[in-house]
Amino acid sequence: MQIEQTMYQAVGGEAGLNTLVNEFYTRLWADPDLKGYFEGVDKDALKRHQRAFLAVALGGGNGHYDGNSLPVAHTGLNITDDAFDKVAHHLWMTMKELKVDGSLMGIIAGFVEGKRSSVVMVTDY
Repeated sequence: MQIEQTMYQAVGGEAGLNTLVNEFYTRLWADPDLKGYFEGVDKDALKRHQRAFLAVALGGGNGHYDGNSLPVAHTGLNITDDAFDKVAHHLWMTMKELKVDGSLMGIIAGFVEGKRSSVVMVTDY
């Protein structure tokens, strides 16, 4: 638990996670290849869920994620591997711009990659 709390604190705790998620979604919503995935979506709710999801992944916050499971949340969005890669890239670049520790960036990127099969609904083959 101590390591996880340290990971959460390494991104700046709640304030840092808020900044990370806000900057991340600013990038996503500006990407012409990804904008369509967010049409008609409650953006504030989406950011709340993302903050809770990342907080749990980093061992911080209240330790509870009460959103839909990833497969349910992404059903019908027809997310491709290419779109997933672009989202992961935007997250990486956001963390880099915010000067998140490189080791922690790797842990977060690995966590995100581990969720690919729960998010990607359409293969690019």
